[in-house]
Amino acid sequence: MRRATRLGRMRLPMRKRGRYYEPEDLGRDQDRRDAAIPNRRYYVYVLDTDYGHYVGHTSHVGRRVEQHQAGETPSTAGGRPELAWQSSPLRTRDDAASFEAALKSLRDKRAVRFQEITALAPVPFAKPSMSTSRPSRGRGAYGRRRYGRRQDDWFARFLRREIRGLFRSRQKRRMWGAIAVGVVLVVVYASNGGF
Repeated sequence: MRRATRLGRMRLPMRKRGRYYEPEDLGRDQDRRDAAIPNRRYYVYVLDTDYGHYVGHTSHVGRRVEQHQAGETPSTAGGRPELAWQSSPLRTRDDAASFEAALKSLRDKRAVRFQEITALAPVPFAKPSMSTSRPSRGRGAYGRRRYGRRQDDWFARFLRREIRGLFRSRQKRRMWGAIAVGVVLVVVYASNGGF
């Protein structure tokens, strides 16, 4: 957790805790970029997708909706997102992030207040699975290639998961380090005429 020095309050990343969301911490770099354009306004928007109502915030709603519709955002790719509602302009990104977090909480609780604010019936957003998050190419048979990768390539998925885990777990770093040392020793032994 990082403490904001000028504001003197805690800013947390947006994550679901129980029944509510907390606003995300966008970092000092984003604060500096926002300060460079003092009259910029921010908007909270709701997209109607095949997966439910997606809530987000931006300074340029039209451009952001185009990015969602082009599939550049993994969470809504393939879900045919359409703009359903946008807020009035907000002065700071912190206000927009807080309002976004509040709307997400209301949406997930299916609260009447969500409907009062947006005039939309609350439909919780369920993130799509990896197989449906990308537009398909081909007939959809099991094991077909999508974007150059086989869907049943379990070894590649295993390696990606393990490599990501290396950055998170000291135990995994030690285990794979020991395996790497063992492989190097076997290669050196075999190249010197062993076996």
